[in-house]
Amino acid sequence: ARRQARLVAAHAALDAKYREDKKTYYFYDKTGRAYRIYNPRGLPPAHTYLPLTEWSSRSNLLQHAQRRYSATIHHSAWRDMHAAAGRAGRREQVRFVSVSQFGAGAFLNAIPTRAHFRLPSYVLRFALQRRFGLHLSMMTDVMADGIYSQHGLPFDALGDVAQ
Repeated sequence: ARRQARLVAAHAALDAKYREDKKTYYFYDKTGRAYRIYNPRGLPPAHTYLPLTEWSSRSNLLQHAQRRYSATIHHSAWRDMHAAAGRAGRREQVRFVSVSQFGAGAFLNAIPTRAHFRLPSYVLRFALQRRFGLHLSMMTDVMADGIYSQHGLPFDALGDVAQ
């Protein structure tokens, strides 16, 4: 019962934070379009959480009940990781949100049995190094040769200048 109370309290805190974030605009682009803070989708409504005392009932809420409880745990963990990424720096927090977007890892699920799903090794290595925030192995030679970007900036090992 205490664990359920903690989950319900965690859900209430997440829900309040998400509602607050929906009211806050993070920035505006050059066309004037407003953007809000990103929050992952899929937090179930509070009324769909079945009390533990009713888990033996025939309630319709019993279907997928564990999935709804797990969603609260996953959303809480995401918020904690987002905060930790922010402590590591703005770049890491942006990278974390980027890889959290819906479909961001879909290319990793592609089975390369068909030609149009195949990625050359160097492309896959580059994509994974960018995804994980690692130094780009292909930038070593570029940096050693002192090559500059089209804007006159020296390339960095993380590939940020090359974007």
